[in-house]
Amino acid sequence: MEHYTGAAGEKEPQLPAAASKADKRAHHNALERKRRDHIKDSFTVLRDSIPTIQGEKSSRAQILNKSTEYIKTKRADVESLQAQLAQELQHNEKLAAEVATLAGAGAGAAY
Repeated sequence: MEHYTGAAGEKEPQLPAAASKADKRAHHNALERKRRDHIKDSFTVLRDSIPTIQGEKSSRAQILNKSTEYIKTKRADVESLQAQLAQELQHNEKLAAEVATLAGAGAGAAY
């Protein structure tokens, strides 16, 4: 039987084989409660990472939808910035070549 692994990766302690059904049920309930609390906390952290819903009361579906929108927006921003960077680097190369040409022409004129 699979047991919930905590956020830090530690295995949950198992009950001895001789434990009663009530003990096993209580242990299982505690593990399930811990798992649900971890999921709830993770959704809260995710919600608070999205500027448009930060601190608002939101359903899990809304948190996931807004997170997806936010990720898509950020990916588009990254692509745009990468394209802009490529243009700037190309412009810098042209300027560097022009400087080298002018420096070469100026050095020849000095003699």
